[in-house]
Amino acid sequence: MSALQANGVRRATEPGRALDRFTLLLGEDVFFVPCERGSKKPLVTYVDRPFESTKETAYKDVFDNQNANIAVYLGEASGGLCSIDFDSDEDLDTFTELNPRLLNTTRSRGTRGCMLWLRIDGDYPESCNPAHKHFEWRADRRLSTIHGRHPDGVDYTLLCDDAPLNIKFDEIAWPEEWLLPWANRDIEELQSNFGEPYYLSKHEEV
Repeated sequence: MSALQANGVRRATEPGRALDRFTLLLGEDVFFVPCERGSKKPLVTYVDRPFESTKETAYKDVFDNQNANIAVYLGEASGGLCSIDFDSDEDLDTFTELNPRLLNTTRSRGTRGCMLWLRIDGDYPESCNPAHKHFEWRADRRLSTIHGRHPDGVDYTLLCDDAPLNIKFDEIAWPEEWLLPWANRDIEELQSNFGEPYYLSKHEEV
C-alpha cells in the first residue's frame, strides 16, 4: 500500500484532473510547467515566472486545454524536489542495492530506466550529466517530465506512487566505481584554496 493510500489521499493514477493528482503526490510547493504533448518543449515561459502565478486558474487551464505534458521545474524552484535519472535498469539496480529505501520514493518511467524523485533537505550539488552516463543528477534549473507522452511515443508511467522521500543529499550512497562530478569539484576547491597537493617520501622529502 502506498503512502498516499495509507493517508487516505487519492492515488496519482486515479481519474481526475492530472495536474491536481500530481500536486497531491509531489506537493503544493512544486513548480509545474506545461509542455507540448509528446515533446519537452514548454508551452509557457517559466524561468522568471513568479511561483504564485502557477496557482492561477488561467495557468492551470493550459495543462487541460492543450492536453499538455506535466513537467517539474526542479530544485530550489520546487522546494528542493530533485530527481535522479537512470537510463538503464542495470544502473538502477546497482544504485538501489546501496539505497533500498529509495525504492519507496516516487518513481516514474519514460521509455527506459526510471526517474527517482526526492525531497532534498539542505544543500545539494548542481545539476550534472556525469561522463560515465550511469545517471543524471537533476536539480536547480532543470526540467523533468512526469506525466504525458514521451517524444518516443509511449506514455510516462508511475512505477511507485509513494510521495517523494525527504532525505539529506549526504545520506545517498553511490557506487565506488562511479566518478562523481561534485567530488571532483571538492578537490578543485581545495586546490584553489591551498594550492597543489604534494607528497612526502619516507625520508620526509617532497
